[in-house]
Amino acid sequence: MAFFDSYAQAQTAEGGCTSVELIDGVPSYPNNAYIDPYLVNCGYCNGCNKMLNPQYYQSPKTAQFLLQILDGESWSNVGGWQTSSEFDDIDEHGWYRVAVRVPQYLSAFCTGGWIKIYNYLDQHVGYEGEWASTIYSNIVTVGETEQSDVTWEFIDPTPNHHFNYLEEVKINTTGTINYDNWWVAIFEYGGQERYWSNGWTGGLIPGNEINLSELSQGIFNEVFEPIPNYYYLVQFAISSICDTEWTNQNDYFYVCPSGMPCRIAGQDEIIVSPNPVSTFFSIPNLGFSENYRLTLTDLAGKTVKSFVHSAQNSFDIADLPDGLYILNIWDDNTRIHTVKLSVLK
Repeated sequence: MAFFDSYAQAQTAEGGCTSVELIDGVPSYPNNAYIDPYLVNCGYCNGCNKMLNPQYYQSPKTAQFLLQILDGESWSNVGGWQTSSEFDDIDEHGWYRVAVRVPQYLSAFCTGGWIKIYNYLDQHVGYEGEWASTIYSNIVTVGETEQSDVTWEFIDPTPNHHFNYLEEVKINTTGTINYDNWWVAIFEYGGQERYWSNGWTGGLIPGNEINLSELSQGIFNEVFEPIPNYYYLVQFAISSICDTEWTNQNDYFYVCPSGMPCRIAGQDEIIVSPNPVSTFFSIPNLGFSENYRLTLTDLAGKTVKSFVHSAQNSFDIADLPDGLYILNIWDDNTRIHTVKLSVLK
């Protein structure tokens, strides 16, 4: 599960509810390499021939494993190096990886290229070694999902989840822990009240991006409909193997009618907040002027509400039904700004 470090794609770990295990990818290594051996002086010993000290038992090194947890943007060790590739009794939910190191022969200018190691019986038992460069497994999660594990956003150039008619609707799931089970669903509010879902899907989210327009073809007539007072709810959820419940984040999007594009010139110059709005909105970066007035029209162009700009800079739309409206800001008789305003209660 989850993503791989670019330099360690062969080391495969699996995360469980309280455990992590490296299941594949330990590089091959020699079985007779001694690292930092305890040595004694001997008459024939030299830089290329060394003898083990019989007072200290020492065996050749094998592969070693170290569990690490992601702590902010850096990795912290959990315990020390061990010869087992399994780590149990993990009680902290988080992202983990396994560090792997294997012995290799220490290169030297000797006959055969390595330093020979002998035991006290003058038997050749191996070669002096060193640790090869540490490599790392993929990143896995341990424990049940938490709400903070799932976060996503629309891949949308407008700030208010408006998409042009026929525009692809995509979501970015990069901030989500990439568990082995994910779910996305779309609920239609208004019109035919249709519903679509991929169901629980095993495996990783490809590229941390989901194209809702492609996945839902055939259910929504291959396009999302641009109808007034009409919106879609997206439900994205993840789950780990230990969960009894799944964790989800929901959000809405709208489709602007054909011929009325969402991207209006000057939209970034004046901010309307919040948008979508349920009761009150404000325009925090619009300086006060008695000449300013605001009008709200429906998508048919009918004015449904008007405001005189005041120093309080707060506008009540609690009496309006849910839907998409056009907010115009006027300076006397000159329109200085136009923006789509979503009302959602």
